[in-house]
Amino acid sequence: MRMRFRIPGSSLLLCTVTVLACAGAYADPLHDHDNGPLTGAFGIPDSTEGSVLLDPGASAWSAMVMTASHSIDDDRNGESIILDGETTRFEFIYRRGIGRNVEVGIELPYVWHESGGLDQAVDTWHDSFGFPGGSRETRPDDLLEFLYTDETGTRIDFTTNVNGPGDARLFAGWNFRSETTHTMALRVGAKLPTGDSDDLLGSGGVDLSLGIAGDVTEWLGFERLSAYYRANAIYVGEPDLLSDRYNDVVGHLAVGLGWQATEKIDLRVQSALRTALYDSDIEVLGDESVTIVFGGNVRLTKKSVLSIAVSEDIKVDSAPDVAFQLTMRYWPD
Repeated sequence: MRMRFRIPGSSLLLCTVTVLACAGAYADPLHDHDNGPLTGAFGIPDSTEGSVLLDPGASAWSAMVMTASHSIDDDRNGESIILDGETTRFEFIYRRGIGRNVEVGIELPYVWHESGGLDQAVDTWHDSFGFPGGSRETRPDDLLEFLYTDETGTRIDFTTNVNGPGDARLFAGWNFRSETTHTMALRVGAKLPTGDSDDLLGSGGVDLSLGIAGDVTEWLGFERLSAYYRANAIYVGEPDLLSDRYNDVVGHLAVGLGWQATEKIDLRVQSALRTALYDSDIEVLGDESVTIVFGGNVRLTKKSVLSIAVSEDIKVDSAPDVAFQLTMRYWPD
């Protein structure tokens, strides 16, 4: 098992400059969805599903767009994988408080797999900050190829740009601890097979999640610091692809820190660990994933917040190489 880590200082620099250049944040975690073509369709809860719930009758929505660049070429013990291309995911999320300490929500995604055009920009990024380029150094730019083979033959061979609805997800939260500086909630979720698994837009199975979400303000006694933690167990329903290799129970842990830089600007750093989704010697499939997210929230009005972030695989080849995201959140009530 290879354990290669990198610290993406470029992400921190980019997000800090971008957020500070805006006018106008809210201490909410950033999205940390895995946008991989073979891992992103499973029902892993997002860190935005926290313990601070909506009041009864109140509602909120958010629209998130994330583009991930893939560059993985791995071959070992009879298995081979190439992930070269880009995946863009648009999510519309609606939440509503339905009773005391209870809220429900729905996540509706739309997914694009395409050759894209980020390769040169990512290459420049890596060269500027000394990050390893991996297979980017030997493959042509702006291709789409998702290929997986094992001892039984070619299992996935995907080279055509596609787009369509992804797998919808229902979720709910129940707040059972609400103190001045520390809240906790029980979170549940169910991901439904509404996306086309042949086009890698969905998994084809029903995934169920159960977890705990905690949020802390005035962390360590510092008024401007906040923190969060998430711990989830996911029961993975049998997928249509690689059904002989998937793991039916997956764990997900996430933590993050926030700093209230100004009244309207909140900067964040987050990290997430997910156990392996597949029984495989290929790292991106059969090893744990470790990612980091840098960015921030910018409060535009009393009812709206803009979030900007970049994520990277600090455990190299365990997740998409780099992903950029933009989110708008709105509270009409």
